[in-house]
Amino acid sequence: MSGAIGVRRAAFVGACGVVSVVLAAGCGGNGSGAGAYNGGQQSAGPTQVSSTPNRPGAASTAASGSAGQAEGTTVTATEKDFSIQLSQQAFTAGTYTFVAENAGQFPHALEIEGNGLTEKKTAVLQPGGKSMLAVTLKKGTYELYCPVDGHKDKGMKLEIIVG
Repeated sequence: MSGAIGVRRAAFVGACGVVSVVLAAGCGGNGSGAGAYNGGQQSAGPTQVSSTPNRPGAASTAASGSAGQAEGTTVTATEKDFSIQLSQQAFTAGTYTFVAENAGQFPHALEIEGNGLTEKKTAVLQPGGKSMLAVTLKKGTYELYCPVDGHKDKGMKLEIIVG
C-alpha cells in the first residue's frame, strides 16, 4: 500500500507543479493578463504619475481630459520651488500636451487658463512626480501657474501668447 500512496503523492505533487507554472505564466509579462501594464492607457481625469515606470522601457503617463496618450506637441513644464520653466517659448494654435514635472521639494501642480480655457489642471504632484495635461490652444493669451496655495504669488506663474 505504501508504494501506491507514494506514486499517488508524486503524481499529485507533479500536477500541482504544472498548475503553478500555468498560473504564473498568466500573471503578466506579455501585457495581456488582468492587472498587466496596459500601454499607458489611463482613465480620464487628473492623475498623479509615478516617475518610476512599472516595467523596463515603459513610460508612465497620466492625463487630464485625455486617455493618457500625448496629443499634438509635447511641452515639458518643469516646476521648481518657486518657478515654472517651459521646454519651448513660441506657440501656435493647436493641440499640446504639457508634461508637468515636479523638480522641487514641495508639492506642485500645473493649471492653464485663458481664452475660454478653464479648469484645466493636473493633480497635485509630490516631488519627483509627473503628469500630462492635454489642451487645445487657440490664438490668445494664457496663464500657466501652480494652483497650490500661495505658490502663484511666490512666482510660480508665467504667460504664453499663442499666435
